[in-house]
Amino acid sequence: MSGSEWPEDPGSYGAQHVVDPQNKPPGRTDALGWMGAEGQLWLYGGYGVIVHISDTAEDRIGGSFSDLWRYVR
Repeated sequence: MSGSEWPEDPGSYGAQHVVDPQNKPPGRTDALGWMGAEGQLWLYGGYGVIVHISDTAEDRIGGSFSDLWRYVR
């Protein structure tokens, strides 16, 4: 497993319920993580900066995440 060292990494969500090695959660703090019965890592929530980039501006908004990620081997 690996991840970005940039705390404001916007992540890559891809298609929901589709396993893709390119999917990764955005940078965050205070998330909850645990190991499942089959050895997979689960990650839930946390606090981070959501970065939205448009043609004219870049907005950074701090907020709480309520997403759930599962890392499989």
